[in-house]
Amino acid sequence: MTLTDLKSFPLLGGYNAQELWPLVNLILPSWMLLVFLPKWKYTPTLSLIGPILHAILYTLGVISTIVYADENSPEIDFSSLEGIVELFKEPSGVFVGWILTECVVSKRMKSYPPKDYSTP
Repeated sequence: MTLTDLKSFPLLGGYNAQELWPLVNLILPSWMLLVFLPKWKYTPTLSLIGPILHAILYTLGVISTIVYADENSPEIDFSSLEGIVELFKEPSGVFVGWILTECVVSKRMKSYPPKDYSTP
């Protein structure tokens, strides 16, 4: 499948979703630390790097999508299923949504296994 005429993200250097797609792998080192070295003293701090980078990508991607929408773009409606479906018809919307998903997964991985709050 070839993606053509992709909208660029002005706040992400004017690159489009296909050009930015390799950046989704920035999360992998964080996941590796959380899976293979969860008790290492530096894991809590180092595992934040990937999600922080993804949060920046997500924020700039959403702002670019909303602020720099062209006249042919559908109106973005986060309050309805139809609006979300319309957003995900665009590769840019899929990219931004996937980045958010990776941030959420990282958060869940970071909080697993649950802490034991029982009293001794």
